Amino acid sequence: MSQLTEYIEETKKKTKGLNEIEKIRYVYLDLGKRFQFDLKFAFGNSKTKKKIYTNSRGEENLSECLVQKTGICKSISLIFENVLEQIDVPVKSIVDPEEYTGNRHYPHMYNIYTTDDGRQYGFDLQRDIKRIKAHIRTVHFATPINTNQELISRFELEQIDKKLQYITNKVYYTDEYLELLKTHMNLYESFEEKAKFMLENVEFYCDSNMGYADRKWRLEELIGNGYKDGKLLQPKEARKIHLIDCCQEKNGKKEYQLLVAVDAKKEEELYLFSDQEKCFVPLSIEKFEKMKQEGLENLQGIPKLKKRRKQNQEKER
Repeated sequence: MSQLTEYIEETKKKTKGLNEIEKIRYVYLDLGKRFQFDLKFAFGNSKTKKKIYTNSRGEENLSECLVQKTGICKSISLIFENVLEQIDVPVKSIVDPEEYTGNRHYPHMYNIYTTDDGRQYGFDLQRDIKRIKAHIRTVHFATPINTNQELISRFELEQIDKKLQYITNKVYYTDEYLELLKTHMNLYESFEEKAKFMLENVEFYCDSNMGYADRKWRLEELIGNGYKDGKLLQPKEARKIHLIDCCQEKNGKKEYQLLVAVDAKKEEELYLFSDQEKCFVPLSIEKFEKMKQEGLENLQGIPKLKKRRKQNQEKER
C-alpha cells in the first residue's frame, strides 16, 4: 500500500461523521501541518525546477512527497484533490488562469470546489502553509471565484476550527498575539530595540516543524517591504531589514539557515534563526565571519558588512 493510499484510509476514519466543508477543512489543516515547501525547487536551477514540477504527479511521486513531507504547489494541490475525491468531496486541481501563459514555465496550481448551483471557490493550501504552521487565520481557504457569496462565514469557520481543535480555549488564533507584539514594539524608541524585540518573539506560537521557505515567506509578510506595509512594520522600517539566505553543505546535503540583517546606526546587527531555541538569536559579526570560514555561504550580500570589509581592506593596505 502506497503512502498516499495509507493517508487516504487514515483520513476516511478521521473524517467520518463530518460534513463536506468540515472534511475539506480537516484535510486542509492536516496537510498544512505536515508539509514544507521543497527547497530543492526553491533554490534549484531551471533544469532542477522543471524536473520537480514535471514529476509532481502520479501516485508514486505524490506518495514520496508525503513521506518526505515536502512539496510544491502542484504536488500539494494534487494530493489535496486525490484525498478529498476518495472521501466524496468534488475538489479539482487547476492551473492559475493568470499564470497560464507560454512564458510561465512552472505555473501556480491550486484547487477549486464547485457547489451544486455552480458557484466556485478557491483553496490554495501551498500559500496558507506558513499561516497554518504559525497557527493564524488562513486567507486562501474558500476564496470566492465567480461569486460574491461566501461559502462559509468567518464565524462558521471558527466553529469548525474549534471542532477540529485547530483552536482551543487555551490556544486561539495567533493573529491576536501579533497585535499584542506590535503594541509592545511601539514602546521602544529606537528601531534597533524594536527589531530585536520582534525577532526574538515573533516565532513564539509557531509550529516547530515550519519549513525554511515558509518561515521566510511569513517573515516577509510580517515585515513588509519598501513599498507595502507589513503586519508589524511600516515601509520605511522594512527597508532597514534584509533577509539573507544562508546555506552550508553537510554530509552531501545543503542545509539552509535564515539570517536577518538590521541596519543599525553604527553597523549591521545580525540575527540567525536557531533550530534549537526556535527563535532568532543575535549573532556577532565575528561569529558570522567564523561560520563563513567553516563553510557557511550567504547567497545575498549584506550592505553594511560589505562596506565594513572594504574599509578594513583599505586600512590594511
